[in-house]
Amino acid sequence: MTDDKISNPDEPKTLRLSAAEFASEPRSFVRHLAERMAVDISDSTLHRLVDRVKRGATREQIIQSLYNAKGERYPTDKATAALNFSRVNVPAAALVVENVLLFAPNDEKAFVLHAYRQVLSRHPGEVELARLVHQLESETKSRLDLLALLNAKAIEEGHLINWDSAASLQSREGDIPKVRGLIETSGFRVVSHSTLETLTLCRYLDERWELAPSMIARAEEFRSDSWVVKDGFILSGPKCHVASGCWALELDIVQPEWATLAIDVVANVGADRLFYVSARGNLRGSFVFEKLNTHAFLEVRLQVQDSVPEQWISIQSVKLRRLD
Repeated sequence: MTDDKISNPDEPKTLRLSAAEFASEPRSFVRHLAERMAVDISDSTLHRLVDRVKRGATREQIIQSLYNAKGERYPTDKATAALNFSRVNVPAAALVVENVLLFAPNDEKAFVLHAYRQVLSRHPGEVELARLVHQLESETKSRLDLLALLNAKAIEEGHLINWDSAASLQSREGDIPKVRGLIETSGFRVVSHSTLETLTLCRYLDERWELAPSMIARAEEFRSDSWVVKDGFILSGPKCHVASGCWALELDIVQPEWATLAIDVVANVGADRLFYVSARGNLRGSFVFEKLNTHAFLEVRLQVQDSVPEQWISIQSVKLRRLD
């Protein structure tokens, strides 16, 4: 793992991880990462970070935590995928409503702190934090209500938040009924009235690629019509909680007829494999697997095998669709 040089001397160096390093066992991942970043962490901090990974935190969040410990800004670029959302090869980022709402589902205090960091880039005051946590726990305010409130504060402070949804969060808390519809109209997580859902992990739209929340992309070069790739995982994520049941992995991938791509679905930080297929050449189809209650932190991984110099791939679409 090396730090790539960036031409602008005022920009921080970007930390790069190989596929093997990124997919390593949680304790090894945290230890190696801290060593490479020259961050001294105590045994208690190591245990806490490892536990966060096991409980579903994305590995980008662990990387960001260590950058914070060093007092440095977390660098994001087209090759690492931003903490919340990244449009590949497009210098812009957005907050995904569902991704924020699903953070720490059983810890309202953690959610409030996270929401403030994401929307306002600051912490709430002590009284403000206590009041909002009480409102969420007593169900007098929903998490979506809180996001609308923070969005209004951001606008008042001169910060326009780019939400990945069909429409922006409303600027007045009284517009909550309009806001509630965003949970079903986001381009990446669509929930039907029958509670079935579709998660779009990667798509090629309007001549650009877009990645879902917490997906990692690793490619040597992004071109207008394809990615130049080497051996290893090129997409990994989103490691999120989804309902149990029968799911379909829908793929539409273009690559040379001699190229081989391995696709698998894993859970529990890679300990359980739910699905695996190896494809040679173009691939377009739907593959079914079963997700049980014991399968946490679902993750779809695409791995290039036996590549040659300048090998390319063009991923048109990767989706997860619940069938029952």
